[in-house]
Amino acid sequence: MGDKKIKTHKRTVILSTNDHPDYIACLPYVQKAWNKIGWNTLTFYLGNQDLESTDLNSIVKIEAIDGYRDATVVQVSRLFGAKHTTGLIMTSDVDMMPLSNYWNPKEDCWTVYGEDLTNYKHYPICYIAAAHNLWNEIIYEQSIQELLEKYNQSKSESFDEWWYADQDIITERLRPMNPTSIHRSSIGHEIAKGRIDRIAWNQTLQIKGEKIDAHLPRPFSQEIVANLLSKYFNEQIN
Repeated sequence: MGDKKIKTHKRTVILSTNDHPDYIACLPYVQKAWNKIGWNTLTFYLGNQDLESTDLNSIVKIEAIDGYRDATVVQVSRLFGAKHTTGLIMTSDVDMMPLSNYWNPKEDCWTVYGEDLTNYKHYPICYIAAAHNLWNEIIYEQSIQELLEKYNQSKSESFDEWWYADQDIITERLRPMNPTSIHRSSIGHEIAKGRIDRIAWNQTLQIKGEKIDAHLPRPFSQEIVANLLSKYFNEQIN
């Protein structure tokens, strides 16, 4: 097993997207928000656009895999962030915008956020954090395909099975590690406390108290993300 005492100041959020407009349109704004609170990003990308890496925001191009849905490949790719960067690594969604400096996971252990929101069935991919060496200990496969071939639900015809394949995998492998579990609490309908959520946007927008993140609406709205960046980060979009 690797050295669990790695210390680093580098923190990277792992995202992923394909060319679906509801997702890829979010990417530059979500990257900017993470950068504002001190995190780099690394995004796995399956698509045809020419996305460029920067010092703060890396792009890793991935390819479709025969026999698997592109969405599954994109989702599961996030478990491979430690193959491409070092330091503290945390998974998230490309359409989940941070609004505050809420995340302070330790580097020498696993931290999961929001397990209570799934009734303790899964560790949500938003958010799972550990140093890169710990990630490599539990995701030891060298390719996405090698990992997917071990989990039949990734090809299931049932949405509730294939859509959550990434969370099934990480939960199965991580639960024996007894990660530190940070509860978010729910305000109803599985909406996390402190989250502005697209399923009840206006209602959650008006709830008082600290705002932690925003599950961005569909279809994508530049006006909405511009308002969020302006309000929470004093950042203007040209």
